Amino acid sequence: VVLVASSNDWNNYRHQAEVCHTYQIVKKKGIPKEQIVVVMYDNIADNENPTKEIIINHTSRKDVYAGVLKDYTNKFLTPDNFLTPGLRGDTEAEKGKGSGEVIKSRLKNHIFMYFTNHWAPGLLAFPSDKYKKIVLYIEACESGSPMNHLPNIDVYPTIVANPHKSSYACYGEKQDTYPCYLYSISWIEDSDVEDLSKETLHSFYW
Repeated sequence: VVLVASSNDWNNYRHQAEVCHTYQIVKKKGIPKEQIVVVMYDNIADNENPTKEIIINHTSRKDVYAGVLKDYTNKFLTPDNFLTPGLRGDTEAEKGKGSGEVIKSRLKNHIFMYFTNHWAPGLLAFPSDKYKKIVLYIEACESGSPMNHLPNIDVYPTIVANPHKSSYACYGEKQDTYPCYLYSISWIEDSDVEDLSKETLHSFYW
């Protein structure tokens, strides 16, 4: 599991909140920490936050920050520290950078990757020899833009918008920032309560 929130200001609170919530879900569902890499700036739990060390992501206002083990934060939140831990598994390259944790993936493995931030037309590239399948969730405006350029490899992408549309934030009536996105909170809240051994991507989306 690779969880990435690559923004760093209060107005983008929802990005880090959704990564924290997703971390809580995958841990609760039995994924061990050594198989999870968290890449987030980690500056909203304190900066400008009226409820210090508490991050919420939905209307229940339950804290999703407590217990989240971050691997790459602050100055180590770089494109390389998104790609290397998640797709290259290069332990040597990560020495001295955050936790140094990488996903030690092989051809037999399946990867779930969740990336949330703003977006613009661009390209995502993946190596083809480090995993069997990737499920890729992208929460960002114009997130459909790189999907036309994916190489012929086994990636199942789910995106919030086509190459020309925005994503939408929600649940912000009682605070001065939005704690989540409409697309992400839909699958996050579903995953929070469902038996994921019985629910498939096909049953959820169709």
